[in-house]
Amino acid sequence: ADRSLFTALKPADMASTLTAAAHVAPTMPHLLRSAGQDEGSSPIKRPMRHFSAAFATSSLDEGFSQKVFPVKVVSFLYFQKPLVLEHTKAVLKDRLCSIARFRSRVIETSVKGSVGCAFQELTEIELDHAMQELVQQHDLIKTQVDVDSFISELICQNMDSNLPLWRGWVFNDMADGRSALMLIMDHSIGDGVALIQVLMSVLDPSQGGVPSVPSRRLKAAPPGCFTHLKGLLQACWGPLVGDQMPADPPNRLKVKDHKAVSCVKTFATSEALTMDQIREVRDNLGEATVNDVLMTVTALTLQEYFRKYEPQTLKQKVRGNFPINLRSVTGEDIMADEHFGNRFSQGQLRFPIHKEDPLKVFEDVKAQIDLIKVSPEPLVRDKILKFAILQSGLSKATIADLLLDAFGKVTAMLSNVPGPLETVHFLGQPLDDLTFYAVAPLGLYFGIVQYKGNFKVGICCDAACEPEPMKLAECWGPAFERLRQAAVARQR
Repeated sequence: ADRSLFTALKPADMASTLTAAAHVAPTMPHLLRSAGQDEGSSPIKRPMRHFSAAFATSSLDEGFSQKVFPVKVVSFLYFQKPLVLEHTKAVLKDRLCSIARFRSRVIETSVKGSVGCAFQELTEIELDHAMQELVQQHDLIKTQVDVDSFISELICQNMDSNLPLWRGWVFNDMADGRSALMLIMDHSIGDGVALIQVLMSVLDPSQGGVPSVPSRRLKAAPPGCFTHLKGLLQACWGPLVGDQMPADPPNRLKVKDHKAVSCVKTFATSEALTMDQIREVRDNLGEATVNDVLMTVTALTLQEYFRKYEPQTLKQKVRGNFPINLRSVTGEDIMADEHFGNRFSQGQLRFPIHKEDPLKVFEDVKAQIDLIKVSPEPLVRDKILKFAILQSGLSKATIADLLLDAFGKVTAMLSNVPGPLETVHFLGQPLDDLTFYAVAPLGLYFGIVQYKGNFKVGICCDAACEPEPMKLAECWGPAFERLRQAAVARQR
């Protein structure tokens, strides 16, 4: 498995998979009903992998969800004109529900209190009825405050488990003059790499729905033997010892108790940085990648925030978890059910916010990323969690505590969503903008999203930690400028 940060897809491979995804709905009618299945036949059941099963259990089991509330992925697609509800509903049924998991309910298959779940497909008649609840319109959502309250309300209550674990909401004529389609999906359906393919499948393939991605990636120097040795040691230390160490000290962005997290969230979006701006800094830094630059700006953003609002935290440990795609670079159809879902492990960054020089911050962040790329730690961690969740016989309560310790001891969850570089369309009108959030039992989600060559951050904060997440979002631009000035000065 490729262990590169956030996504294992090379640009050329990304383009081909997104092309396939953009055309998935019109060309995959056979997926809506498997061979031999008619409206009266027994529903098809598909067992879940360990991460999907754990996410699903938090939506189905009340006791489990009280410890680990359901993790949701929320995406906003913005448009200049209103959306027609019935047209939206028909398109989502035709395109989104061509993917098996989006036309399936989730059922428990566990025995003796263990974790185990499966997807059970709805019949055609059941799906027709379900669409009335799966896609709705809300005419009172106008402002960001309305959005915050609405999402928190949805997160604080479990979805109806008799229906597929996703919902679509149309918000027309919002305060900024735009309209939006909000898709909220339970994480049991899939991870970020899978769900970006879902987004492509919803778009209009005949009107520019096939996105383009950067065609050039700067190659870094191959790691040396010492780096590989450190990677092997990290694979042993991280899962077996590091995960048992104390959590990050309390700070303004971290929940006080990672085993008692509120479901009330606040949201914000940063200003955009262009691809040209990012590449200029990358080229001035030498052997760097776009991802190295983005993660350095993330560290500097946190540094700017804490310098303004909580200076003492600059001397403390502040870490972030991020997903690492475990799919191979080539040869796997992400839209195929066996490769969809949650095929990720986690990596971890310790933000060097105690370092004043932006170039020193960059060197530290890049060294950590380079180590992660060659270390088998993500695979080791994945095997350990798979055994603990599905094969160990541990109780659900114990598994919930294990997951909270594995993911909740850090300050932030990070992600990097590679959206299309070109303008795409939905129901005939151009997509004006898009934003992604992951709502999880953590104090902070910090998600970078790319669309039309622009990079922005979607921020989700626990309301008890930071009720005004724009304070953090406003640090994104100044943090980049500090790095840009330092990188330019380096070349003089």
